[in-house]
Amino acid sequence: MTGSWLVLPAFVLLGYFAVKERAFWNMRRSIEPVSSPFSRALVQLVGIAGGIYLALGLFTSFINLELPERIKAWGFGLDPLAVLSVLLAFVQPYLIRLQKFIKKRLI
Repeated sequence: MTGSWLVLPAFVLLGYFAVKERAFWNMRRSIEPVSSPFSRALVQLVGIAGGIYLALGLFTSFINLELPERIKAWGFGLDPLAVLSVLLAFVQPYLIRLQKFIKKRLI
């Protein structure tokens, strides 16, 4: 339990870097921004996490998989599908970067 207090700051830090990575790609893509790249990245991150959550919810109900409603971790009651979807949304921009790097190296 000595390192459990590091989980929440690590989670917030990972979220910050994921939003920063999305903002970087939004800034490179747009010529005339209407809103800030950070706000658009945050909206995209929440939207992707919501989409992943819906897809996982439909998938678990389709295959009739029984999951616990809440998982008690570090004094919080967490929905396992929500945590998984947010983590996947945090990792997704880095997977895109890795894909672009691999594609560039193969060409």
